[in-house]
Order: sequence, then C-alpha cells, then structure tokens
Amino acid sequence: MPARLIKVMATITSQGSTISLAKIFGLFTVCFYVLFTLLADSHSLMVLYPVVLLWQIGLMLPILWLLMLVWQGKKLALGNHLDWLVGLGLIAVVISTVFAQFKSQAIWYGWAAFGLIAVIYLVNYYGATPQNRFRFLVKQGYLNLALIIVSLCLWFTQTLLPELARLQQLKQSGINLAFDFSTIELRNWSPFGHQNYVAGYLVLALPLLIGLTILATDWRRWLWLSGCILGLLDLYTTSSRGGWLAVIATFVIGLLILLCFSPLPRLWLVLGGIGSLIGLSLVILANNRFNNLIMAVIKGQGGSELAYRTINAVIGWRMGISHLWTGVGLGNVALLYQRYRPTWAGRESELAFQLHSTPVQLWAEIGIWSVVLEVGTSAFLGFFLFKLLREGNNLVTSDRILSWCLYASLFAYGVMSLTDYQLDNMAISGTLVLFGGILAAIWRSNSSWQRQLKKVQSSLSLVGLGITLAVIIWLFPVHRAWQLSSQGFMALNQGDKNTFIEKLTKANQLAPWEPYYSAQLGWNLGEFALASSNVEEKQQLSLAAIEWLQKSITASPYSEFGYSNLGWLVLNSNPSAATQAFVKSAELIPAKRGVFYGLGVSLLVQRQIDLATEAFTLEILRDPVFVTSPVWQSPLLRQIYPLVLNRLETKYSELIKQNSDNSFWHLCRGSLYWWEGNLAAAKQDWQPLANPLTEILLEIDSDSELKAKINALPKSSTQLLLKAWFEPENRPQLLQQAWLLHKDHMPSSLHQELLISMAQANSLREWLIIKNPIIPYRRERSGFGVVSRHIDGTIPNDFLVVVDHIAIATWFESIFPSPIYFPDLDRILQTQRDTLLKTILASK
Repeated sequence: MPARLIKVMATITSQGSTISLAKIFGLFTVCFYVLFTLLADSHSLMVLYPVVLLWQIGLMLPILWLLMLVWQGKKLALGNHLDWLVGLGLIAVVISTVFAQFKSQAIWYGWAAFGLIAVIYLVNYYGATPQNRFRFLVKQGYLNLALIIVSLCLWFTQTLLPELARLQQLKQSGINLAFDFSTIELRNWSPFGHQNYVAGYLVLALPLLIGLTILATDWRRWLWLSGCILGLLDLYTTSSRGGWLAVIATFVIGLLILLCFSPLPRLWLVLGGIGSLIGLSLVILANNRFNNLIMAVIKGQGGSELAYRTINAVIGWRMGISHLWTGVGLGNVALLYQRYRPTWAGRESELAFQLHSTPVQLWAEIGIWSVVLEVGTSAFLGFFLFKLLREGNNLVTSDRILSWCLYASLFAYGVMSLTDYQLDNMAISGTLVLFGGILAAIWRSNSSWQRQLKKVQSSLSLVGLGITLAVIIWLFPVHRAWQLSSQGFMALNQGDKNTFIEKLTKANQLAPWEPYYSAQLGWNLGEFALASSNVEEKQQLSLAAIEWLQKSITASPYSEFGYSNLGWLVLNSNPSAATQAFVKSAELIPAKRGVFYGLGVSLLVQRQIDLATEAFTLEILRDPVFVTSPVWQSPLLRQIYPLVLNRLETKYSELIKQNSDNSFWHLCRGSLYWWEGNLAAAKQDWQPLANPLTEILLEIDSDSELKAKINALPKSSTQLLLKAWFEPENRPQLLQQAWLLHKDHMPSSLHQELLISMAQANSLREWLIIKNPIIPYRRERSGFGVVSRHIDGTIPNDFLVVVDHIAIATWFESIFPSPIYFPDLDRILQTQRDTLLKTILASK
C-alpha cells in the first residue's frame, strides 16, 4: 500500500503536476496555520471536537508533503550537522514513548512533534533563496499584524468595555474601583485563550516587525511601524510578566551588541538606550499587577503565581530525575502530576496539564535528552551568531537584517520559555519552526549526509509513509471516540440521558486508555442517582457510577478526583471501601478541603471514634473555618463535635509550644476560643497580634464605642458588613456593597435572607454564630476539561455538600484563615497526616 501511494505521487509529478500538488499541500497547511493563529480561543478549542481533527490534519499534511519531496530525491538536509540534532530529537521522542507509563498519550503527542519537524525541512527547502525567505517573513509579518489587530479588538469589546460598564454600575452603588490587571479574566487572552500565549506570540512577532520596518522603503514602513506600536500596546494588555521580562532582556542584550559592534556613535546609543529603558520601566510601573509583584518581592513575599511555578519546577524535576534516560513520556505530565506533587504545596496547583516552563517540561517528558537537545540548539545558534558577526556583511541586506531580528525573537522567546511552556500552541510552535527553518536556510552548507541519503531516499519515503499510515489507522478509533463523546454530551444537554450513556460507553470501548470518558460517565451517573427519587433506579445508577469511577481510576491511578468522588458514592453502602478511597485521596492531595472530613465520616460510621476525631481535627487544622460549619449540628456529627473541639484545642497548644513562629497558631486558637464563647482566652491569643478586627470581635456585645471603631477600620467588605449591623437604615445598601466588594452580584433571595436574619438577631454575636444564613453548595472542579484535554463535556462538582455560615465564610476568612499556599503549615501537618493514614491502613 505505501509503495502504491508513492508511485501515484511519482506519476503525478512525472506529468508535470509537481508544482500544483505542492501548492495544494502548502495551501492547506498555511490555511490551518492561519486558522489556529486568528481563531478566537483557539488553544482551548484544540481539545474540542471537531476542531481537534482540523489541527491534526494540519500537522499530517507537512509529513505527507515532505515524504513526497523525499521520494523525488530533493536536497532536503538542513546542513551544518543540524540534521544530527533533529535526529537526536526524534530518537528522544521514540524512546520516551516506548517507555512511557501511558503510551497512548505519548503517541498522541509524539506524532505531532514529527509534523513540526517536517515543517522545518519544508521551510528550509523552499527558502533556498533570499527572495523566498523575504517573502515568507513578509507574509508572516502580515499574519502577526492581523493577530495584533484581532487581539486588541476582541479584548476591547469582550473584556475592557464590559468591565468598565461593571465598574460604572458599582460606582452608582457607592463602590469606586479601578480597572485591575491582577484579575486574570481582565488580561488580554485573545485570541489564544490565555494572556501568556498572546505574550509569547508577541515577543516572537515584534522583532520581525521591527526588521520589516527597517527594510521597507514605501508606505509599508508606516504599516510595520504601526504594527510595532500596536504590538507593544497588545503586550501591555496581556499584563504578562514573562513577556515584559523577555522584552527588557532582549532590549538590554541588543543594546550591548550594538555598543560592541555597531558603527553608530556610542554616546547616542547609550543615551537612546537609557531613555528607552526608562520608558519601558514607566510602562511597566503603570500596570498595577507589576506594581503588586515588585512590592511583594521587596517585602520578601513570592506571590501565589511564583509559588505555582516553584511547585511545578519541583514536580518536573522529580519526574525527570526518576526517569532520567527516558522521561515520563510526552503527554504523561497531567496523568502523573499528583504522584510527584510535594505535600508542602498545600492547595496551590492541585492539578495541571503542563509545568509552565519549557526546560522543566522537556526535562520531565524526555529526561536527559532534553539537556542534550537544549545544549545542542544553543550551540548551533551560537555558531550561527558567530558567523553572522563575522560574515554578516557578505549576506544580502534582507538576510542580514532579518537574521538579527530572528535572533532577537528567539532570544526573547527563550527568556519567556523559562517561565512558561507554549510548544503545544500551534501558532507559537509554527512560528518557531518557521524561524528555525529560515535561519538554517540562510547558513545552509553542503552536507555529506545529504549525499549518502540520496542512495536510500526511496526506501526512507516508503518507511516514513508506512509509519504515517500506521499512525492514521491508530488515530481513527481515537477520533471516533471523541466524536461519540461529543454527541453524547450534546444529548445530555438536551436531557437525553440514555443516549449520553450509550455514546460515552462506546467512546470508552474505543479508547479505554482515555480516563475522561469513564470519569464523566461515573460522575454524571452519580448525579443521576442523587437526583432520582426511585429507590431501585437510584441504587442501579449508583452501582453503575461506582463501576465507571473505578474504571477511570484504572486509566488514571494518580488522580484524586476519582478517589474522592468514589469515596462519597460508596460511603453509605461500603464505608470501609470509602475509607480506602479517602486514604488514597489524602495521599495525593492531603490539603484538599473535604478529604480528611470524608475520611473522618467514613471512620465514624464504622464506630472508629478516635481515628475519626483525629481526621476531623486534621481537616480543621488545615481549614479552620470548617469548625464553624453548621454541618456539625447534624445527627451524625453532633456527638463527636465536643471531642473534636477538645482535640483541636490540645493540638493548637502543642503546635504553639513546638513552633517559635507561632502567630498563625495563636490566631487560630483564639478564633476557636471566640467561636466557643471563651472571650478571655481568645483575648490572650489575639491581643499580641494587634489586629483591629479581632479587637472588635472581642467587644461586639460590650463596647459602646464599637461603631466608631468599625468606622475607623480601612474600608473593606468586612467593614461594610459590620457597619450594616449598626446602621439599619442603610443596611440594604451596605450589605449589597459588602457583597460586591468580595464577590459578584448578590442574588435578591440571599439579600433578603441577610436582612431578615439581622432583624431577628438580638446581638451581633448571635447573628454571626447562630442566626446567620446558611449556604449549602458543592465545589466545582474548575478547569477539569482543560486539564483533561477535553472541553466537550460538563464541568463536575464534588459530591460533597459544603455547608457554610454566609458571614463567617465570606467576610471573616482572615480570622479563620485557610491559606492556599503555606509550606511551613503543610510540612508541620504532614507528619501527623502520615501517622493517621498508616494507623488506618494497619487497622484494615
């Protein structure tokens, strides 16, 4: 079959149709490239059917195109021994795939790498002349300009204007807020779906636009210059720290090169460089997100996003070092993430599909090969740079200027790649291989490998086509499963549960290695069971949900999601199995809210009172506000609640004695005492903290000057809530403002509940502790689809129903702190968690 296809291609080319066939391949490849550059939310849509099929076709075409050229005996080598580096990359991909724990995912991502490598060779081949290279980059420049315009238009219409309208509404309600780039939803995500992808693309595009501005001699110079200015504005709207770091680093290095090698006057270069650097600094300082980061660094506080990247770097290091010679395999990071996640990470970065650093990601996926490839790539780029410095004047003007621009682009992106991984974005990876292919073409030399290759090119094309056909055959059931699942979710949205179950079941049969289908079936069947009023149907659905969740665990054994939801589903029918499931959850994400609570409930049902008390205590130590939950008044927990409070007090006292920096534990113990009504003990713990809010809580029923103290607090949602108690005439407006400063629009029913409960309470303390409205809700698994690399389906909620007092959980989180990231806290608690889990497992 491969030989017959090759002969067909040969027949077509022999009839003089080679150019038209190449144009067909090229036209469709370029169309897919442009589509995934300009399509709104393109990076997210890549994991939605049928869009996933489009980009895979787009990557398959260059492979077939290259094989056709190989069969024709074209000179395709990159030269300068670059082919050996590419060969090492291919070997690394193959080895990591063969030894990956999840091989199907590795194949899925691995063959895509082959498509990008094919593009490098195609660009290198067709960019053999300066005229062709210039035309390629001019067309890329137009695409860059189109993206900048699309990005700014989408951000302006879909983000900026709606936010300004919202701020105006808040102003009418008495709340004055400014546009805040610290809110991730307000940064420019378009068109890729995330601001860092947009910034990554822009740092590649801007140097090219500068080069085109220099080379243009007609009206296009103003076009390219406008593109540069709009590109910088677009970069500003992304509020990407990595993007601006890359720009500044590239600017500084470029200035140093000019000072060393440019014939321009040094004084003017220095003055211009200083002025430009000051201008860039002022632009950065005008962004409140950058201001917050700078202040956090000055105060020695890393910030949550720096912590996020630190955690991912540790995870990547652990993956790579444990699979030094092979890596864990392409696409395996998400499935192995929680296995290698450090316990001190707390609730930060509970799950991710990539490690937010290109060197870290490659180290995790292909191990030591990544070091060889990165060093080799840097060596080749350094070699070409040396040639550019020595022999650049021998190049035509367009090649010389654009070479410098491409180097600037690659350097800038290299800086940004340290803090982000973006090779899975078609527009960015496409730009990188385009630039790489053109640089290789500029410095291409004769290759002995090419002369040797001519003797075996026909055989290589047959082997390559055979492998490609094998991959296509393998992909058929994968895409069919995706199509069926998409149809199933559409049926579910229309209320057709039977069709949903049928389609997802077939999808799982075609791709049993994909945990998404079984996880969605398990969770949705569990939802159907909870909603059913028919006892027999409820039992059948529950059993089916349990079976499918177990299958999802088999496909993805290091995912806390499957274990936690399985634990809640089997709790009533098999509490011992629930205990085992919650233990697994606690081993993977020990700080996740609700895990030790679920473990405690399963132990309590089995009458293991001491172990249950310890589990509940560990839950509250990590999430102190849980001690205030109305769930403790339920029939099951009412009896054990005093035991938990006593154990909790003992634990706090022990932790205060054991830790020199114990202010956190004093705050928590004081909050416990305050909740119990022991105000004298609470005052002893809180007084050294010098917190105005704790002083007010201690005196809420006794101090006649309390209203004045509340008015003296800095304006915040909590201050507005307290004012609402003392100003009944302004209470509706103040409650609305307090909610809007903390969350989105308040539902009218909730607003009414707060007003009624305040009117019925005899004191502020009584309202806060006894008569406060209760919110039952379930926590959403936000990002479940993105992390699973499927966004066709529903976003699950945990089966655990959380019950909170509105006021305590919403406005007093600083008094009952539940920090997302607090390594010292989790290190302290982990020893106690490990002891409890070992005891539970030993008792089974």
